[in-house]
Amino acid sequence: ELNKAAESANITEARRHFQQLLADPKTSSKTVVWNTLLKAHANAGDLVGAEQCFREMEQRGVRTNEKTYGKLVEAAAKAAEPDRAETWLRCLGSDSPVPYNTMIDACAKAHDT
Repeated sequence: ELNKAAESANITEARRHFQQLLADPKTSSKTVVWNTLLKAHANAGDLVGAEQCFREMEQRGVRTNEKTYGKLVEAAAKAAEPDRAETWLRCLGSDSPVPYNTMIDACAKAHDT
């Protein structure tokens, strides 16, 4: 249910499912759960919410991975914030072409506004 809400960019519903998972010690520190919440923010173009979620991950000691940073790049791109997308891309340090394509999209969106 969390992923379904995240895919449809329904942050409120994703957060509701996330809170249920957060209450369970078995799932509260799983990176995939946090990344799925980041996905909801990214799909909605909510960079502020995505960055807040990331800070909470760090505070709770949740391990991050490529997908974590990829979702932050995506959130920045969809928010037409290419400078922030670049910052997160630098944190990623990946050779994956997906974040670079997202960066191109962020730059294009910034010039459309």
